[in-house]
Amino acid sequence: MARIDTFDVPQGDTRNVEVDYSAAASSFGVSASSVVWTVDDGTSVTISGTPTITTNISTGVIVAGANKTGCSLIKAKATMSDSQTITAFFKINVIDPSC
Repeated sequence: MARIDTFDVPQGDTRNVEVDYSAAASSFGVSASSVVWTVDDGTSVTISGTPTITTNISTGVIVAGANKTGCSLIKAKATMSDSQTITAFFKINVIDPSC
């Protein structure tokens, strides 16, 4: 089973998050050409704007809910230059900084 990174983010904060597809791109001899991020599970975060991809690294902005806590699972699906897709997941744990 693949490791899924988890990031703790205080309520109301934003975070720039990067997903690196370099290893997969190198292994398959391709490059990442586009990416789509979605909140796959949970309601404690939103994705702000449209994530970008440059040199096989995707960057997006995650916004933690101001009045919510809990975990959200983010799916980052990249389409490679040969049309195959590579999917990565990460978790955002929204915490209440006052407790």
